Amino acid sequence: MKHRYVILSVAVLAIAFFLLKAPWWAWALLVAVWLVVAVAGSSLLRWQYHLPVLFRSPREHDDRVAITFDDGPDPVITPQVLKLLADHGAKATFFCIGKRAQAHPGIVKDIIGQGHTVGNHGFSHSNTFGFKSTGAVIKELQDSERTVQELTGLRMRLFRPPFGVTNPQIARAVAAQELVCVGWSIRSLDTTRRSADQVWKRVVRRLKGGEVVLLHDTGEKCVEVLERLLSFMRANDLSGVPVDQLLGIKPFRG
Repeated sequence: MKHRYVILSVAVLAIAFFLLKAPWWAWALLVAVWLVVAVAGSSLLRWQYHLPVLFRSPREHDDRVAITFDDGPDPVITPQVLKLLADHGAKATFFCIGKRAQAHPGIVKDIIGQGHTVGNHGFSHSNTFGFKSTGAVIKELQDSERTVQELTGLRMRLFRPPFGVTNPQIARAVAAQELVCVGWSIRSLDTTRRSADQVWKRVVRRLKGGEVVLLHDTGEKCVEVLERLLSFMRANDLSGVPVDQLLGIKPFRG
């Protein structure tokens, strides 16, 4: 991945600095630049720094939009989201946390039963996810997959990393589990202190066919934004489809 080229470039520069007997500040600058790039690459999915990531339709002209939801299912919010999607004839993708799916099995079944797609978002969504070993990440992915498979009979193939964080351990785990990493092209920031109106304006000013929108079905703000988003899409002849249809990939194994 891209981090290999960065490491190679840094190594080449380091050799050049050594041969040219560069001053200490040049070495310090080199290390600082490498650290900034490494941190940014690990937190910005679209850089594809550690692993390949799909985040937008490959088609030049597309009248479809993929609305995706992270961190659910939620017993209060997700049913409201499902109703809005049904009222507007739209389909979406839910990247579920395994332990939440385990706690609310009926909602997971409703998601699948209504024609939406479910993706893997890890089992615990722990704040330490980015610091886990490769083996621990694999266990997170397997536990989440097993939970959904027991509920629906489906084995998830799509993965969105918690917090959008990637690193070599996560990359190795994703490769070992043969998952497809899915990002987004429009991040709503609906979990921040921004008002629903601010979130809505952030989404709509960039919205066009082919985009992948990130929302979270865990708060009332999401419901308000989604209702306005679906109305806007209908008025502008944009259809809501699961992210696998937009990206042209298989959502489940087998």
